[in-house]
Amino acid sequence: MTEILKYLIKFKLLSLDQLILLIASFEIDVVKDLAYLLEQKLAQELIYKEEKYYAFTKTGVNTIYRLTKQRPRLISQKLLPIYLPHRLGVNKIIIEFILELRSQKILIYDYQLEEDCYIKFNYQARKLNLTPDAQLIFLADNKKIHLLLEFDRGTMSANQLRLKVQKYEKYFKSYQYKEVSPYLPLVNFILIGNDNRRLMLTSLIRKIFQDDKLRSTFIIDLDIKELLAII
Repeated sequence: MTEILKYLIKFKLLSLDQLILLIASFEIDVVKDLAYLLEQKLAQELIYKEEKYYAFTKTGVNTIYRLTKQRPRLISQKLLPIYLPHRLGVNKIIIEFILELRSQKILIYDYQLEEDCYIKFNYQARKLNLTPDAQLIFLADNKKIHLLLEFDRGTMSANQLRLKVQKYEKYFKSYQYKEVSPYLPLVNFILIGNDNRRLMLTSLIRKIFQDDKLRSTFIIDLDIKELLAII
């Protein structure tokens, strides 16, 4: 399986520039390989605001399923205005994190985005779902770090943010995070908007989490370099 296919399985949708950033260290001719996938109708070219993006075709989705039993999301041109703005934001953050970890020679165990990283857990005899936008698992300071990313473009209401933070409280208290790492996950909220949204989120976290240890797992608007500095 080509490197491009591996990254499309993870990200679902990538621009040529993003593919080149991710694959540059592998000394692969990205343009040539991408042209082959388009010719074989495994990948398709989608255009949004005059920019080109690449995703699986239906043939590509079925091929990947036969090879891996994974079924990547099929993205159509019609879905782009709804799907793309949020997805591009998440992709950009995770790619920046991956490139910085690589540059520091930090071991990356795994990373997943959106529907691939939804977490099912039990709390007080109830089955619940946690739906971060991405998760990244890596080794830093001899600790297995489980980073959960929440990306909000200013579209989540105060109530939606409150419900999201409350769900994390239940997840922590279920102790099922220990299936990934013995350490509490870090939850990085990336907020697009004015300072009032950050103040609102900070206030919500203080109200919901009485335990300082649990409260300290939440960080707001840190890039990967800032995050590594506090681990």
